[in-house]
Amino acid sequence: FAAHVGAAAQYEVSGRLAVRADVRATASNSGGLRAMIGGVVPLGRRFPADSSRKNLMDDYDSVTNGLVIGAASGAAATAALAGFYSVVFCEQDDCGEVFVGAVLVGAAIGTAVGGVLGGVIDSVIPGKRKWP
Repeated sequence: FAAHVGAAAQYEVSGRLAVRADVRATASNSGGLRAMIGGVVPLGRRFPADSSRKNLMDDYDSVTNGLVIGAASGAAATAALAGFYSVVFCEQDDCGEVFVGAVLVGAAIGTAVGGVLGGVIDSVIPGKRKWP
């Protein structure tokens, strides 16, 4: 038996492609925190057309918000994962310093990778300027 709790976000890039991100916590014997980023392609149909989406795509918007959202989510997810693993695998009596170091390094790596991925994903959305 396993229980999954999490959140997901999906953005429809076109009628035949969507980008989806999932963060899921699993409670079971082999539980943990999992994150996935992927594409969604509907089989045999298109995503429904939405007039509000077309109005949003007409706005000339920079990719700065994608950079910021990607950096923040990457920092939070990677810091939490690094902190979790530092506590699990720490073999010392006091793991406080190891935990703080792992969280800081994880946050820095997550900020860089998440910011780049957020900017790249945001730049492929039609109607966006390529860079701020």
